[in-house]
Amino acid sequence: ADMASADGQAVGSATEAFDEWLRANSNANLDQAESEPAAPAKPQTDLERLKAELGGGVRICVLGSTSFQGEDTEELVKATAAELAKSLGSEAIFVTGGLAGVQQVFAENCGDGSRVWNLLPRGSRSGFTQGKDVHAGKDMAERREVFGELGDAYISFEGGPGVSAEAKAAGARGAAVIPFVRTGGASSGMFEFPASALSRPWYATQEQWELLADKEAPVPKVAAACASVLGSFAAHHKATQAEDCDEFCYADPDAERWAALAEIGAGVVSIPDVKKGNMRLQGTFAGTATTHTHQMDVAVGVDVEMPSQVAASAIKQLTDSGLTIPEDAKEALEAAGEKKSLFGALADYFRGDAQEAAQTPDLPSMIMNGVQLKLEEVDAVYQEKEQKLVSELDAAKQQASGLESQAAKLQEERDELKEKLKSLSGTAGAQATSRDRDGELQELQGLLAQKDAEMATRVGDLELQLGHSLAEREELLSSLTK
Repeated sequence: ADMASADGQAVGSATEAFDEWLRANSNANLDQAESEPAAPAKPQTDLERLKAELGGGVRICVLGSTSFQGEDTEELVKATAAELAKSLGSEAIFVTGGLAGVQQVFAENCGDGSRVWNLLPRGSRSGFTQGKDVHAGKDMAERREVFGELGDAYISFEGGPGVSAEAKAAGARGAAVIPFVRTGGASSGMFEFPASALSRPWYATQEQWELLADKEAPVPKVAAACASVLGSFAAHHKATQAEDCDEFCYADPDAERWAALAEIGAGVVSIPDVKKGNMRLQGTFAGTATTHTHQMDVAVGVDVEMPSQVAASAIKQLTDSGLTIPEDAKEALEAAGEKKSLFGALADYFRGDAQEAAQTPDLPSMIMNGVQLKLEEVDAVYQEKEQKLVSELDAAKQQASGLESQAAKLQEERDELKEKLKSLSGTAGAQATSRDRDGELQELQGLLAQKDAEMATRVGDLELQLGHSLAEREELLSSLTK
């Protein structure tokens, strides 16, 4: 009632009272918050500390035996370390366990060692000439546990039960495991090495994966295959990390399907049978697509046939899009006296192919059209022959039907005559007439039986000829079609 008063004083006083109450309670809450001690920070784990210390980039951990068993394993480790350092560069961080053998050789041959970290138990030293020693855990067991959680990808050479256990732990949490199967030991599947790690992952081509297992393949080629596999993995890994993502970046659920698509054009390109006036495009494009805000890694496999006119139009769009030519390429074109761009030349070629196809007689089509005409002629001839045979058959059947009608009529007359004879029985004239009629009827019946036999033979012959004609027609049509 006070707030509804006309002068508004009650309303004002109520509002002021509420504001005063709100300020008092807010200040009290702030004073209480300031007086309460802050909650102690949760201690950072070794794993969290290491991830922060190592910095950004895909973390690649190295697993392997402490002494080399294969005759070229050491050479392969050196080549792989050098190739990975060169191809991945600042995009990767390499972590070893600080042990002799595979890990030491890798660390000391991985570029200048600035991207190498050697993880050891606290108080231990690796003694390596390259890489920075970092520590986690009070003993080897704790260090091994952290090592198994640290990497995004693990590569393995040879190895025993320890390598197998670390690979199994890494694979169980979804990390990539890439074994050099050719080196034997755990990496070839021994000591209960995870079977899933021996199957080709989507980011490796069939050829790359087979090279990792091929003992006869040249070492540089195997090292390059490993670098390509890890390069594909690193690109995908970088694009799907939550801390690096915006609202347009996400883990693609169809990643494996896209990777399979990228392999379509990677095989040996054969010379296909292309329809005249068409163009067949086969091959693989791998690179980047960049806008002013984003950059995407692109791998596209293509195997498609399209009309040359469509190809010319597509290339023409590229020609007219204002693409800038690099200076060195422009100089080369000018030196050669070439005034037309590569895209322009391709567009002209495809357009010319389409025009030639439109003007040149299509011989296969002409042949097929000729065959079709021949088929129609054969069909017409056989249809005429069939019609003639059918007409003859109908005429024969009608003639047989006429003879049957004539016989029936004679039978009726004979029956009438018999009735008359009964009434005149005993007279010499009646008996003579009856004998004459019987003789005439028997003669007619004999003739009818003969005609019936002839007609049956004729009908059978005509039906047989019709059947042969149909079979011959079908055989000839089938031969012409083939």
